[in-house]
Amino acid sequence: MRVLFLFGVFAKVGGIEEFTVDLALGLVRAGVEVEILCSSLHNPALGLLKKAGVKISRIPVVHGCNWNIPDYVLFPFALSRARKADVVIHQKIFDKLFYKNLPRSVRHVFITAYRPREISPELDSRCRFYSFFDLVITQEETFREDIIESGAKVLIEVVPYIPLGIIPLQERAQDTVLRIGMMGRLEPQKNPLMALEIVSLLRNGPPAGWSSVEFNIYGSGTLEAAMRNEAEPKELNVNFHGTYKRSDVPNIVAANNLFIITSHSEGQCIVALEVLASGRPLFATPVGALPQILSEPERGALLNVEDIESAGETIRCWLQNNQSVSAAGIQRSYLNSYNREAIIERYLNVLSTVAE
Repeated sequence: MRVLFLFGVFAKVGGIEEFTVDLALGLVRAGVEVEILCSSLHNPALGLLKKAGVKISRIPVVHGCNWNIPDYVLFPFALSRARKADVVIHQKIFDKLFYKNLPRSVRHVFITAYRPREISPELDSRCRFYSFFDLVITQEETFREDIIESGAKVLIEVVPYIPLGIIPLQERAQDTVLRIGMMGRLEPQKNPLMALEIVSLLRNGPPAGWSSVEFNIYGSGTLEAAMRNEAEPKELNVNFHGTYKRSDVPNIVAANNLFIITSHSEGQCIVALEVLASGRPLFATPVGALPQILSEPERGALLNVEDIESAGETIRCWLQNNQSVSAAGIQRSYLNSYNREAIIERYLNVLSTVAE
């Protein structure tokens, strides 16, 4: 089987990129011919994939994303490479021109990155988009229902993102500083200013047993300056750590007591899985697959995006009522739901079936 990932811009940091690395490596190990066609500058993840046997077809154009310039530069290469594949995997939404011209002699598979109704609220446009594909792989049952609701005639499989495997647990610091972490891009979609408001609220009234609050931010983006400007007059203890590598994640998670996600929209959210795999509780807005991920109370809780006071109180109450929850208990709960090898095998079976 020959699989082409038609990717678009391949960022240095991103959940979709991390998932693609995991899936591509899993397919290569199973004997599948894998190629990734993308726009990217130097990227260590692509180098790792190349060493593992993945063919990387890369154009060094990443500027002009607001006008889809990298996508249009990529387009003629996409037409050529798609004709040589058995399955083309799409993970980012391209201009409709792409879908009109891509060859129909191969199987086209779309893997959702976000909940469909969050990206396409209108049923007609949602129906037209998903109807192009032979198969849609989505991460949660509610995502599947969104596609069915649109009337799209397409095969749908529900398969989670590939989670991290077992990570050696590291104990939390034993002092009384509540260290709150946030990983990801500092962009409007991620709503990081809400996280800052929650931290400010908790700083003014730390949960019982904690003397102070520290906020550690891992990532960068267009809202970083705004966050710095917001934090400074409030005299918040905020540390901006900048971008990070995936190999840094276990140590990042271990350095904090809990993590928050305040996004307006999400898919399954790789960060959520990384946090739980490392044995820390997560508090997140109820978007994408996060309600399903946090369906077990020992993993954390959902936050009311409309009410900062309520969100802060949710964290306070959880910390007060779950003092006996250990890092090992959180990790065990996570592993019960997200078995890495079984999920990789599921992807292989689904793709093999659609290629037949």
